[in-house]
Amino acid sequence: MVDQLDTKTLKQLLIEAPEGHLSKVAVDSIKEWDDEPKAIQILKTLDMCVNSGMSSGFVIGVLEQMLTYYCILEKTTIEDVIKQAHWRTNGSIT
Repeated sequence: MVDQLDTKTLKQLLIEAPEGHLSKVAVDSIKEWDDEPKAIQILKTLDMCVNSGMSSGFVIGVLEQMLTYYCILEKTTIEDVIKQAHWRTNGSIT
């Protein structure tokens, strides 16, 4: 059993993160998440952060943990979520 994550608070903390920790583009992506984000939404933001190089390692780690958590909740795997990532082509971001 996975404990309930306070997503609204975590989402708000990410939105309020100092600019040096999270780029404005990533913040805008997080603002588009559902109240209870989907793994695919988290993956999209994570991809943006990793590929832009404009987010801190701490934030990337938080997003990775959130992705794992929501995959468990959605009873799916990260690999299955990646298959849904329409913005990726042959394993790269477009």
